[in-house]
Amino acid sequence: FDDLRKQARSDPDSIDWAMGRATLLDELRRPEASAAWIAAADGFPTEIAPQLAALSTPTTWDNREAIDRIIERVRELTGDAGITWRVARGRWLLAGVDATEAQIAEAATTLSRVTKIAPANVEARLLLARALDRLGNLVGAEEQLRVATELKPDDAAVALELAGVLDRRGDPAAARSELERALLSESLTDDQMTRAAALLVSQGELERGAEILSRTATKTGASRDAVVLLARLHARMGEMDKALALCDQLLATPTLESLELVATLYAAAGRRADAELVLQRLRTLDGEPGDRELALARHAMRWRSQDDAVAAFTAAVDAAPDRPDVWRAFASYVISMGDTDTLSRLLDDERARNSEGIANLRATREIVDKAILDERLQGLLQESLLPTADRGVLFEGIELTLQLTEDAALRAETVSTMRGLADAHPDLLSLQLLASDLCSRAGRYRDAAELSQAAATRFRNSAAAAQQAARALAAAGRWSEAADWGRQWRDRTGGRDRGATAFVVEALARSGEPENAIAFSEPHFEAALAGDEAGASLLIGRAVALLQAGREAEAEGLMRELTMRGAAWRRELLSIDLDRLRTKTMLITWFDVLAAEIPDDDTDAHLRLARGWSAGWERFQDMALWSRADELLDAMTADPDASAQAFFFSGTLALQSEDFPQAVRLFRAAVERDPKHLAARNNLAMALAQSGKAGEAVEVATSLVQDAPDVAECIDTLAFALRQNGQLDDAREKLERAIELAPGRVTFRLNLADLLISRGETTAARRALIAIEDLRAGGAVITPDEEARLTDLRRACGE
Repeated sequence: FDDLRKQARSDPDSIDWAMGRATLLDELRRPEASAAWIAAADGFPTEIAPQLAALSTPTTWDNREAIDRIIERVRELTGDAGITWRVARGRWLLAGVDATEAQIAEAATTLSRVTKIAPANVEARLLLARALDRLGNLVGAEEQLRVATELKPDDAAVALELAGVLDRRGDPAAARSELERALLSESLTDDQMTRAAALLVSQGELERGAEILSRTATKTGASRDAVVLLARLHARMGEMDKALALCDQLLATPTLESLELVATLYAAAGRRADAELVLQRLRTLDGEPGDRELALARHAMRWRSQDDAVAAFTAAVDAAPDRPDVWRAFASYVISMGDTDTLSRLLDDERARNSEGIANLRATREIVDKAILDERLQGLLQESLLPTADRGVLFEGIELTLQLTEDAALRAETVSTMRGLADAHPDLLSLQLLASDLCSRAGRYRDAAELSQAAATRFRNSAAAAQQAARALAAAGRWSEAADWGRQWRDRTGGRDRGATAFVVEALARSGEPENAIAFSEPHFEAALAGDEAGASLLIGRAVALLQAGREAEAEGLMRELTMRGAAWRRELLSIDLDRLRTKTMLITWFDVLAAEIPDDDTDAHLRLARGWSAGWERFQDMALWSRADELLDAMTADPDASAQAFFFSGTLALQSEDFPQAVRLFRAAVERDPKHLAARNNLAMALAQSGKAGEAVEVATSLVQDAPDVAECIDTLAFALRQNGQLDDAREKLERAIELAPGRVTFRLNLADLLISRGETTAARRALIAIEDLRAGGAVITPDEEARLTDLRRACGE
């Protein structure tokens, strides 16, 4: 072509030759095509054809400055009433790396005018839908896409866009219908297939998404986006070998994104040296100022120290001081680390003035300084940095939390207000998680479970939401449902979170499915066995499930192997929640195996073993268990160098067996050895009160509460001592204070009702019992002992 052009009789620099060459480069997929089209448009600024051709070529849009001037030329050539330039302007505004809310709103206004002038323009409606989507108007976006569907019912691209909006609106069934309609089309481009696969992944269809991506990503000249997404998906699914196999393909045509991903995959696989080599290549790539530095910062925050990450982010803002997204990423990181000093430096940096999110934090600095120290509020601060964030609502949630009072009624009112705020703004994930957490802390487990399940359903890629749903359901004793959400939690982390896997194993066993628990642990068993203490929870869960399933020999073999690994493992095994050992036989087997493997010099393990036998006796009332605990503790306290903890556990055993004088002696010995031992002082007050020394009990408990004014258990003990000493008004006041501090504790409310009945205040006692029923309605778990007391107190109230 170039040889013929030189020989041409006509002007070789004419518009026809320029456009012909650009067209040829485009057809051959040569990288120079973009520059050729821009040169043609710039070379013939009064000709409409090269301007329109440049706008219709996808690769030219990478040069935003050139496209901006080409759009302006089209406007001048076609007039203000033209449609083409308006559609292009809307697209240009939306394509900005960090388009502000004002720019997105401008795009929506421009495109809305086009739909009125030319209602059949499908491209304008698609772009308008994207603008409305980004502005949070999903209803308006769906409306535009429905019209586009009517105009082009067989257009797979429109169906794909509509599926995405429906998915974000929380209608997965309708979204799937549109997605399947799009996938039936043979006209989907590789890029659209990639988007379809990404949507499947967001709906939890990881395997199908990977299968679709594999069709496009393995083609010659495959879209880099498809390869990147497939590699990320394999890594998320725990298929690191498949992810690593794509690295060569990603390295062949390197971009900042692909190199950053490869470095991450290498680091995750333990290939740190290879990751560093890739990062060296990344440092040599050209790009927008700040892009390269931001990629290095993201890598540092995940794989290096906090100091390294802060230094890398500092380099990023130095390289691109006018980019709000770089400041936002830096601020989000330091908030997540609770780094008040660095955040203060950011807020004081005048270069961050272009970032609306930073400006908002600066304007609310007094609140931010408090909120960053509360892990529950860090997510709301991070979400407030987003360009389209509803900052007013987020900061309302922050202020409500910071203003939580110790007054029970006001506290309950605040939690209810937060619940209502979360219900009114379901699109704010951090707000949903905070409201769920506050409900859980207030003993409103049903509310906590409802909120977290709704959030996890709406935000299907959020591992944090699935984790909170699982834990909220577990707190409510709904273990079967907790196991289901635990699986979601595990899947959303790509199976990498061993805590999620261990949680599911425990939940399945607690819900009476030990064989399923064993099967679920199986794929991870060997890796956990070969690892360190981080895998202890999963292995302990498996041992419990084996015992529960009647596979004692396997359970005992596993436990023996774990106890021989050292003190840390023995501590984990001996600290098990006894509710997991559902029968006396299971409990005896568990502690018998451990007892046989504890070295004579492991004092801490012997103490934990004694506590296990003691708790077993309290639960099953089997004197054989009491005797085992007593024998161990007698031997330990006979040692002149016995610890305060040994006397404390021995005293607790005496208290449980109602040998109050002996309990007093032992608790005094514990406190003599460790005057700061709050639990020993608390139990000493209880033993004194029950042995007829109520006056001394009040003195001990009063001193205790002065040292621990916010510990509800200590205040409850003081209330008991006061009651035994005849100071009923003071006892009532202290019980009400304990309830304020721990509103979900049923025992405190039972104690209050009991006290009120003893004073003849049956109406007030009934109110206390009704409050317990409210807790039950909210999902609180009431133990059998508490249930028995509740029944007795109802009878005493005449119910």
